[in-house]
Amino acid sequence: MATVENDHDQPSPNATITSLGVEHVRLSYHYLDSGDIDGYASLLADKVQIKRPDLPLAHGRDEAERLCGDPLRPRGFHDLYRVFGQAGDIAAVGRFVVLPYGPGRGPEDVDFVDIFTLADDGLILGQRRFLSPRYADRRRGEGWDPSAHHPAAPARGST
Repeated sequence: MATVENDHDQPSPNATITSLGVEHVRLSYHYLDSGDIDGYASLLADKVQIKRPDLPLAHGRDEAERLCGDPLRPRGFHDLYRVFGQAGDIAAVGRFVVLPYGPGRGPEDVDFVDIFTLADDGLILGQRRFLSPRYADRRRGEGWDPSAHHPAAPARGST
């Protein structure tokens, strides 16, 4: 019996890009965790945009590479729970374990969700990170007043 091929036998371009993107996202965490900034940068589109609450906004591959290679950036590793995607958008859910950087300090961890946008060639075009609220509260410190940063927010303790 002969096999008949048609358009339904081949994955759609979106499915192929999404599958490639999932692998690129997984690999990006591996490169970052191992300190291979060149490998990480090879997965980024020229006009990549990275927006994270714990780092300055990065526009372009060179800036993203410089930011991720910064010696002052927290060092640690990503523990991924899930990486999934649809139609060229990828989500990664996990936690980042910050390695101790001083005597008497233990590791810290923070839950995150990263949303990635892919370019047509499967390279990472955008990344937006969301952090768990307890990490955001810790970063703000005691006495942080949201009204000082967002005029529409009520002052702390005034409800």
